[in-house]
Amino acid sequence: MKLSDFGFNEYSQFGEDGMIDEALKHIGVRSSRCVEFGAADGLSCSNTARLWQASGWEALLIERDEELSRILDDNVGGKKAVTIHQTIEPTGAHSIDALLTFHGWTDVDFMSIDVDGADYLIWEQMTTRPRLICIEYNPSVPPTASLHQADAQGTFGQSALALVELGTRRGYELIGLSHCNLVFVVVEEAEVFNDLERDLNTLFDYSQLAYLVTDYLGHVACLGTPPWGVAGPYLGDLVGPAHLLPRSVPELAHSVDELCQAYEAIYGRAVFIDPTWHNIADLNGPAFARLDDVLVLKPPIVLIDVRFVAEPDRLRWIPEVVKSRGYSYRLHDRLLVALLRDAE
Repeated sequence: MKLSDFGFNEYSQFGEDGMIDEALKHIGVRSSRCVEFGAADGLSCSNTARLWQASGWEALLIERDEELSRILDDNVGGKKAVTIHQTIEPTGAHSIDALLTFHGWTDVDFMSIDVDGADYLIWEQMTTRPRLICIEYNPSVPPTASLHQADAQGTFGQSALALVELGTRRGYELIGLSHCNLVFVVVEEAEVFNDLERDLNTLFDYSQLAYLVTDYLGHVACLGTPPWGVAGPYLGDLVGPAHLLPRSVPELAHSVDELCQAYEAIYGRAVFIDPTWHNIADLNGPAFARLDDVLVLKPPIVLIDVRFVAEPDRLRWIPEVVKSRGYSYRLHDRLLVALLRDAE
């Protein structure tokens, strides 16, 4: 039997209400305190709404989004819950430890961690020990891979195995798994769950996995449907056995540095003309001659930083030059001109 067999939704999304209810029946309620971040509007897809609306429970509900925080305040008004508009960070004044200390909370029965990214890093640094923790994992990663994003700014999150390994180090044991959440209990209270299946590989929902496969020339196809689609290779750094694919969609980059890295990953060595080339938009000046000298050498790609060219129309001369040398021209968001050598 699995903890998910007891799942139902009153406010939660994937059966977590029932799983939490059953887990609390096993260990009992002690402090009647719960914490949730991000709490969103407090009701939709909430893992704590059923608790803080029950008699005797208190809650801290934390949400960083300004609009959702306003709705959260409206939804929670008059209840025994404190709403907080704040971004939770792994350490420092905005950490969950600092927040709980400020409110004088030392004992927490249940905590829900769902911040779409830095969940692992927050739990890794947290000294508070809730008796039960529900924490989000990335279901697109198989249960055999321990993988998490390297910094708090990423959007990758963490694999289920990475969280199980972290939980073991923190003194927790896995007791249940839903579509995108793991449920842990402190190890000193885990024995009461011995009647439940707790092996990650057995609990895992393999239907959520997709696989990249290749032909003998390296061309990629996908088996299955990735949970969030495919928008291009991940931009951040990962801790674990991941191989980051080359940036196949440079348009997704948001800075000159990202664009340069993306193009170089695809086309190899690039010639970069930095913004100190102040005469770039002068048709009859040294820029014309310098660019032509570069193109004669036939590099695979030439990248020109044009952030400081005030009038894009002044760049119109460049395509005429590059066509005669067998290059195509792309302008990305007023940041960069990319000159790609056409296939011969």
